[in-house]
Amino acid sequence: MLVILFFSPKIQATCIIVISTSDTIYIAIDTRVYNINSIKNINYLTTTSKLIKFEKLIATYSGINEYENINIDSIIINSLQAYKTFEERTSNMTLNIFKALEVLSKNKNFTKLAFSIKDTISIMPIVAEIINGKSRIYRLECSLYKKITGEYEISYRKYTFPQSMTDKFLSFCVGGEKAIIEYIIENPSLPFYTDPVRVLKILMKIAIQNDCMCGYPIDICRLTSKSIDIQRYNEGD
Repeated sequence: MLVILFFSPKIQATCIIVISTSDTIYIAIDTRVYNINSIKNINYLTTTSKLIKFEKLIATYSGINEYENINIDSIIINSLQAYKTFEERTSNMTLNIFKALEVLSKNKNFTKLAFSIKDTISIMPIVAEIINGKSRIYRLECSLYKKITGEYEISYRKYTFPQSMTDKFLSFCVGGEKAIIEYIIENPSLPFYTDPVRVLKILMKIAIQNDCMCGYPIDICRLTSKSIDIQRYNEGD
């Protein structure tokens, strides 16, 4: 299960994409949920051009046609690459949430991959901050986060935010992600597989309640049922 949460400045809406283990894709735009069957079985980790289909589908389902500058494909391909790298590094898949995030945030291979494609994915500075924003929440190493936020402005296509807004931007983004992670941990019986539409509506409500529609550009959330050992977490292991 892969969950991607982001705020679109172009359509001024919070979006959540869920890709299940059966490759069925659901997308929620604000309070509406759609099952996108037309790109089922797509090879997600091949080319950016294939992932551009997400842009067109989101535009179709949301009724918004001016979607040229969102670059949703870059957001998704980056998340999927990180997810794939994480999956390869955790063969037993029984890590609790803290260990899972620690592995992801300290994954040097992913960092190298991310910046090797910096020229083609314009959101890499933001992605780096989101990854290290997790470190801030879970008291892991966050030196890279501090270094990045102190050195340059956040830029997302034509949307540029001064350094004075950086902390506020991150607090909104990371706050929404933290709320969703906590909700999933506290509700281990969520019907991700039997009723994903219901789950999406719940997650969207939480995202909105936690200011993910604040007007800042992007929040990425990677969660997999395999990487969160909910039973062990609840038992305090």
